[in-house]
Formats: sequence, structure tokens, C-alpha cells
Amino acid sequence: MVRQRSAKPLFPGSNPGAAFTVARRKQHPMKTLLILLSVWNSAQAFSDYPHFEFVGVSPGSFMMGCPKTEEWCVESGDELQHRATIVSGFEIQTTTVTNSLWEKVMGSGPAEEPDFPHAFSHDEAKAFIKKLNSLQEGTGFTYRFPTSAEWEYVARAGSETAYFFGDDPGRNPPKIGDYNYILKKYAWFSDNSRDSKHAVALKQANPLGLFDIYGNIWQWTSDVEGEGYFVVRGGDFTSFERSLRSAHKGVFGKFTGGGIRLVRTCKLADK
Repeated sequence: MVRQRSAKPLFPGSNPGAAFTVARRKQHPMKTLLILLSVWNSAQAFSDYPHFEFVGVSPGSFMMGCPKTEEWCVESGDELQHRATIVSGFEIQTTTVTNSLWEKVMGSGPAEEPDFPHAFSHDEAKAFIKKLNSLQEGTGFTYRFPTSAEWEYVARAGSETAYFFGDDPGRNPPKIGDYNYILKKYAWFSDNSRDSKHAVALKQANPLGLFDIYGNIWQWTSDVEGEGYFVVRGGDFTSFERSLRSAHKGVFGKFTGGGIRLVRTCKLADK
């Protein structure tokens, strides 16, 4: 099951549900204390990091891909529906990495548009994650790309429809000229972006509390698709609605610019 975000974070930049989930498990009290201290230390060290918030996700199984009856599924060559299992829980960032977070971690970066999603080549994204992990050394946390399955798991948030809110993006608007009006509530894409990226978290979040899970910028995953190519998810500000479906996959070469939605795991919790 996907865990809902709490309205009041226990620590800055962390999900209180994650800490309480760890504390409820049957384990030695000292181990629980070490895990909670790790959460606290991480939050303190990164409390001033912009858009550095995470939500907890429980393991589980879900229907990944799309049924043949879903519009654009077959035409887009998307993966057909099958059951997938997420074995271990994790935390995922509520937004993609922004220009300001890039600058904070790397010590340099674009000075303009601080709240806009940062576009990385795959190698730049790996370097960013490596640097972030070095800064977090000793906290017990590790950061990484999501797998393609993890991305779809959190994008769906328990749904089996084309989008987490249903199959219809809003083709019959209540007012003339507002085609795809439902999707516009959650995403920047070809219909409303004016051919430009936008600051993160301006649209409504999905049920898990994730902003811009669809649109604005394609999101890198760790899945490899042939030599030198990687699976990306979510579509971007130029995409048509068909590319924003939860099941849709894109493929980028490693030099193309994509965004990152970080996954965080706790090494202490796994021991």
C-alpha cells in the first residue's frame, strides 16, 4: 500500500510516517533509537535545503503497465499490464530536484529560476547523487534514482487507470476551450505550459503528495534500455496527454536533459 503524507512533518524535510513505521517494527530499542537519530540528523543537516521533502512508501504489489484497451497503450508501444512487486519500502522526494537544490549540493549552478526543475544529463545526475550521498555520510541514508517500477508505483498511488485520477484527462470541459481540464490541475504539458518549464509544486499533488508527477520535466530512472539509453517517466512541458499516462515510458540517451525525483532509503532500517 502507498502511505499518505502527514499534514505536520515530525522533522524538517522528512516524512513522519517513515519514522513511526520504523519505530513500530519488532526490533531492539537501541536500533530504533539509532534510526530515529539518523532521521533527526539528516533533517537538521538538510533543513535549509529547498524542496528537500520526502514521503514514505510501503512495499506491495500493483498492476504495472497498461491494458490493451487503454487508449494509446498499443500505439505507444507501452508495457502491457502485469503484476509487479515492490519488495522494500522507501521514501521518495515530493518534487523533482530544483535548480536551487542543485546549487546547494554542488556548490555551483544556475542562479536564475531557483524553484524550477533542474535538467541533468544522466552523468550529471549520477554526480549529483554521489555528492549528496557524501554530504549525508553518517546519517544512515542513501539516495538514488527510482527504478521504473518504483516510479510507476508512486505515480499510480493505488490506481489502475491511465492517470491516477481516472482514464479521462477531461475531454468534455465545463467551459469551452478548457480541453483536458482535469489533467491541467496536476500537470504542465503541451496544453497549458506555453512551451516552458514552470516552478515545481504549483499544481495539485497526487494522492501520495507528489507534485508534478506528470509533466514539466521527464524524470530519470535507473532502468537501462539498450546501451547508453535510460528509461524516463512522466512526460514534460512539451508532451501531449498520451505521454503523461502512468504506464508510458520514454527513452533518453545519457546526454539528454532530464529531471530527478530522489529515492531515499535508510541503511540502519535494513540491518
